[in-house]
Amino acid sequence: MIKGKPVMNILPLLLSGGVLIGILSNIIYPKNFWVSCLVLIGCVLVWAFWRPFKLLTKRLTYRQITLITGAGLALIFLFQLLELHFFPATIYHDPFRVIYQAELLSRGHYDWGRTVYFWRFPNNVPITYMLAEWLKVTNVFHLTTNTAIHLMSIGFLDGFIAICLRTIHRFSKRNDLVLGTLLFFLCSPFAYTYYLQVLYSDLPILFCLAVSFNIIARWQQYQRWEKWLAGPTLFLTIVLGQLIKPNLIVLAIATVLIIIALLIKSRQRLVKYGLPLVIVLLGFAASVPAQAGVLNAARFTNNPKYEVPTTHWIWMSYNPQGTGKYMFNDVQTEARLPNKAARQAFLKKSPARSFKTAGAGRGR
Repeated sequence: MIKGKPVMNILPLLLSGGVLIGILSNIIYPKNFWVSCLVLIGCVLVWAFWRPFKLLTKRLTYRQITLITGAGLALIFLFQLLELHFFPATIYHDPFRVIYQAELLSRGHYDWGRTVYFWRFPNNVPITYMLAEWLKVTNVFHLTTNTAIHLMSIGFLDGFIAICLRTIHRFSKRNDLVLGTLLFFLCSPFAYTYYLQVLYSDLPILFCLAVSFNIIARWQQYQRWEKWLAGPTLFLTIVLGQLIKPNLIVLAIATVLIIIALLIKSRQRLVKYGLPLVIVLLGFAASVPAQAGVLNAARFTNNPKYEVPTTHWIWMSYNPQGTGKYMFNDVQTEARLPNKAARQAFLKKSPARSFKTAGAGRGR
């Protein structure tokens, strides 16, 4: 505990409490009972065998860990190729619309009005445009759209895995954590199912977060010339991530909270890490004009008649039938309203009704 810093002591408890609620909710109300049982059995086995595993891996040298990690990454890559060959990707809903539109853009067809999808969800325009630019490059080499998408998926996914393993090895200095994480990526579905088969905004965001955290954590270890490379890389990573998935803005909020926490707890650390934290905030600020530039380059114009207000996603999370997830019925409800202004007026009253339905409060 930190003496004289009650706020600093509360924050870790809040974060731990949120994680605990998530764990207990999945155990008590599992989406798939047998999968939950399998996960619990796996956790018990990991707990039972972790100590001997730790003692065994502790004897390995740095070179041996590096070779084992390289071999594990090679196996993951081989299994991914087999997965993509025998079990082709299943594209649905939003990813399908993004890839289809990107394919049209890559061939010079800038018609965004074939459907109302992008008018309703303009947040997916940047990722569509960037994917179209990638397809233009792969078209030069006469690669099919599926091949180009698979290359990008493998690049982001394996890049994320490699960065995670390298970061754990560098900062923990524990062989058991490195090889345990490698076994998770090698044996679990993480590297072979959704993130590999369906390219959407989730995977690039994981990659951007991994790059950002790694740069910030290593900032004090960089030489001066390395900081000149790491700074712009961090800036561009944040801009790219925010363009791809706007809800990355929570990282900006977290950065501000970290700055406040360091002001309270350790101003010396704030001096050390102040520059990369400021770069993160500058990246979010630059994403606003960058988004306008992307929309202009993509020749996209917003249509308020179909656009969904940002508060729509908050209202949707209150729906007790949706358990915080995407609800198509909620989208249809708003789609019947004539314009964005009418939807905003509707959303001013709807959250209160949703709270009452969920039992969070009682009306008089």
